[in-house]
Amino acid sequence: MAIAILHEQQEGFVVPSMAAHVVVGPEDWSYGVIDPAPDNDPTPQAVGSRLQSVGSGKFDTPLSMDGSSEHQLNLVLDGNTAHLEIDGQQMPPITDPRIGDPDYVGSYVFFETYFTAGDTDNRTRFFDVAAW
Repeated sequence: MAIAILHEQQEGFVVPSMAAHVVVGPEDWSYGVIDPAPDNDPTPQAVGSRLQSVGSGKFDTPLSMDGSSEHQLNLVLDGNTAHLEIDGQQMPPITDPRIGDPDYVGSYVFFETYFTAGDTDNRTRFFDVAAW
């Protein structure tokens, strides 16, 4: 699962800068920011080099992937610090000046699911989404 908070609305395949790019897997999590695209190369291929990891960790106990368990993720941006909570467990705070930078944080958010293989049994659903 991934959550991203964008500075501007995504148009086509051009990926704008982001103050939050959170990825959660069954065993670990990561938090990154995406730097603005160079004026001469806003293509999706440039995104990988623009994604900068600023925090990550492993869970003491892996998240259940049994097809019926629900997991809750809370993300709060407070100035230059991001607070991430997964299933009631606080992750270490992540601090980076880009998290609170107006050129990164914005009023758009998107949620996505990602699978490494088409035949995986790990299915993701969003039951409730709140962003403000």
